[in-house]
Amino acid sequence: MINKQILVTSINKQIEKSKVYGKLDLSVLYFFNLVMYYIDYTNDVAVLNNENRELKDLAYHLKYKYPDILCNYKIISPIAVASGENTAPTVEDFDLDIDGNRVINIGIEPFIENYEDVDNDIYKNLLILPNNLNTGKLFFNGVEITAPIELSILPVKNIGGRTTVFDLRYVVPLEDDTSTIPREYKGEVNDSFDFKVSDSKNLFSTTKTATITNSVYVENEPAEIGDVFITTSNRTELTLELTMFTNLMSPPYSDPENDLIDAIRIDGISSSNQGVFLLNGIAIQEGDIITREDLIAGDFKHVGPNVDSISTDTIDFSARDEGSLIWVQ
Repeated sequence: MINKQILVTSINKQIEKSKVYGKLDLSVLYFFNLVMYYIDYTNDVAVLNNENRELKDLAYHLKYKYPDILCNYKIISPIAVASGENTAPTVEDFDLDIDGNRVINIGIEPFIENYEDVDNDIYKNLLILPNNLNTGKLFFNGVEITAPIELSILPVKNIGGRTTVFDLRYVVPLEDDTSTIPREYKGEVNDSFDFKVSDSKNLFSTTKTATITNSVYVENEPAEIGDVFITTSNRTELTLELTMFTNLMSPPYSDPENDLIDAIRIDGISSSNQGVFLLNGIAIQEGDIITREDLIAGDFKHVGPNVDSISTDTIDFSARDEGSLIWVQ
């Protein structure tokens, strides 16, 4: 939006000049408009991230190289112009969503997305203040940032002609180490850090804040359950105890928040069963909910069939923990 406002203001300025000098040259503006078109085209396209970054760098350099053609749409303070003093650039706060990733590459784009300088000075350095990081950490070129650090954000071309990647990353460490291997993360993130951006004359903007969140955060995640295999004799009544639906599951019942199992739900009863499952002496039906208290009280039982051959009785069930109350199979 800012670049479009610059374009409109600049075209109007050139038209007014043409009325005086009788010549209208819009070649730079046409090229600037073309660059903006492809910036919009490559925005949020993962496979074109490098191209998008280079196009944005090109747009900033065009404004820096042709300040008399690509004029700032904002009104320049008459006092600053008269005094000849340099004016600090302006940048804006921004938000980052890790979207369930333990590692994200931040890059320079969010820091300079709304960079403006009334003197048309290009950006130069980034000052990072890692002051409010609790869940994650910041790394630059693989080294953790633990104190204020000033980084150059000027584009650097390597031998192959590609722009060197600005390797600034936000990392949520694994619980068992500080590995930066990308893995899914559904925990809560409420981090932030402050930053400043300088112009080419080393005058820094005011302090702004980058806020980091996780949109896939689940306040209380469901439990994980497994199958239950129990061996008993025919013509025998077996009490199905709580531990059978926790420790004896394969894999055992587990919950990320260590919430206890709340209940199990009967989802299916095999038509080939020869024995019968009872809750308080009544044959169970699909949809029945058997609470933790029912299991502790010994109210859920299985009565083996009156046969001599081996038989297998099967039920399908779901379970939920007392925190999330989400049924899982």
